Amino acid sequence: MATSPIDPQTAYPSTAISDPSRLQSLLLNLIAFSSSSGVTEVDKERIFFGFWYLHYPDLFCRNLAVVLRSSSHAVRSLVAPNLARMVDRADGSCVWDKLSDNDKKVVKINLLICVELVDDGDVYEQVSRMVVAIARSVLADKEGWPDLFTLLMRRVKGDDRTRVRALEIVGHLASVGECLVPHLDELKPALVRCFEEGSGLDVRIVALNASTQLLFFLRSHWDRDSVGGLLPLMVRTMVEGLCFGWEPSAVHMGWFVSLVRNDPRLSSKELVSVLGAMMQIAVATEFLEGPTWRGAIEFIVALSETGVEFAKVMGNLHGFIHELLSILMRTISDVEDDPIWESADEDKAVSHDFRYCENCIFRVSVSLGGNTIVPVALELLPAYLNSPDWKRRHAAIICLSQVAQGQLMTNNLEKLLSMLLRSFCDPDPRVGCAAINAVVILFGYLEPDLKLPFHSLALPALVLAMADAQNPRLQASAASAVCQISNNVEQNALRPHLDDLVDKLCVLLQNAKQMVRMGALDALTSVADSSKAVFQKHYDSVMPVLKAILVDAPEESNDVLRAKLLGCIITVGVVAGKEKFKDDSKQTLMLELCVALVFCS
Repeated sequence: MATSPIDPQTAYPSTAISDPSRLQSLLLNLIAFSSSSGVTEVDKERIFFGFWYLHYPDLFCRNLAVVLRSSSHAVRSLVAPNLARMVDRADGSCVWDKLSDNDKKVVKINLLICVELVDDGDVYEQVSRMVVAIARSVLADKEGWPDLFTLLMRRVKGDDRTRVRALEIVGHLASVGECLVPHLDELKPALVRCFEEGSGLDVRIVALNASTQLLFFLRSHWDRDSVGGLLPLMVRTMVEGLCFGWEPSAVHMGWFVSLVRNDPRLSSKELVSVLGAMMQIAVATEFLEGPTWRGAIEFIVALSETGVEFAKVMGNLHGFIHELLSILMRTISDVEDDPIWESADEDKAVSHDFRYCENCIFRVSVSLGGNTIVPVALELLPAYLNSPDWKRRHAAIICLSQVAQGQLMTNNLEKLLSMLLRSFCDPDPRVGCAAINAVVILFGYLEPDLKLPFHSLALPALVLAMADAQNPRLQASAASAVCQISNNVEQNALRPHLDDLVDKLCVLLQNAKQMVRMGALDALTSVADSSKAVFQKHYDSVMPVLKAILVDAPEESNDVLRAKLLGCIITVGVVAGKEKFKDDSKQTLMLELCVALVFCS
């Protein structure tokens, strides 16, 4: 039976690993033994590394670093991950702090040699991990490692593979505090050279990663300014990479957005080129993963929100704003048909991208202002509103509603309102409902002196929409809009339209659809409350309808409807006056007591 060359029960003296050549021989014997006896990798580490790690960590760590640079692939593959755990403070097995200064120096020297000599991919990854881990440690201890940066700058000038590996380490080091700040003057031209056309795409992409992390983690505006010229090269590389099938991750795009939010001055010198490149990415919505093109959109929108000066600059870039709004509107045109839309309480068929782009239109409207966004919207909207596809007409209405929430210019009010009111009677009720909601939003942002003429146009259109018996949800939306538009307005604003409103709402109160009845109750309550004495003449026609509903809806499932109904009866009664309401109030009270007794029994 084979005997293990390393017996954990035997106390080996430190001389067994004091010399790197002897340690290497022991490792070769261990590999040979495990191959012949079927010992697993876990057993190897437990038998060999566990013993020496516990008894002689400093000597073992130092000589492992020496062995790593001069051994075969099999030995390196065994040594690298175990040595990595011993020098990485993030690992529970780290012994770095227990090493003497001389041992630390030996480890660092040999790791730098490995950076140049090791060609094995898996081993090199461990070497890179160790270099970055030790760099973090020496930085935290206020030490330096100038030889590391010297080596990296030399390797950045090598062939493409050498440069890729060096840049990967630079990218990791960028996140380690301010360790690269003293070398920015030398690092920037090195990165610029890596972005040049003679470099392979893989080199440029890794340079993109390193530059992004460098800009993201630099704390000082001065330091970021010193390398800010990299931004156009970075964005251009992203576009070039997309042409060859490479796609930046959500993390990449998140870093870019954070950069523009935290330090928008980085984009100021090359604003047109940076915006152009990001727009190219945003346009490719059909071919990219969601996080990529959303990140490009977010970059552009966030840039518009960074301050008045940037908003002014972007406002002058009419083509960019036109293209951005086109992209957003194309996305919100992608709405799925919902077979239960007519009876649903809310739109569940819209996607996350729909909601996101809808919000982006609002944000751009706020940041750029009405003078910039409304003229561009008016250029795009007619083609959408006249499209035979209801989804495009729906997108136009959504765009209008978001612009209305932004900074709507008064001189465009009549034109925008006219577009919305015409859409109330759209062949597809989804478009009509969206237009009604947009009108309500628009009304909420109007100044008081503009609301009276607004009523004269909007209320007759809403009465017509409430008459569309083929589309109950449209009727419910129109009734809800009447409620919100008539709330807290002067009674004179409603006087010209009161007869038509009351007649139509009384019809809707008798509709079989509960959402229509509840919308009508809310509207009638609001109209009565705002009309005050003017409403008194309608008491005799309205109250019988309300009491009839109260009698016909005793079921417990209609408690919300009953609550709204009682509120409406009380409001109408208060408006009519005590004497007029006296008898009906008693009847209402008796009806409610009867219902309560039924429930109790």
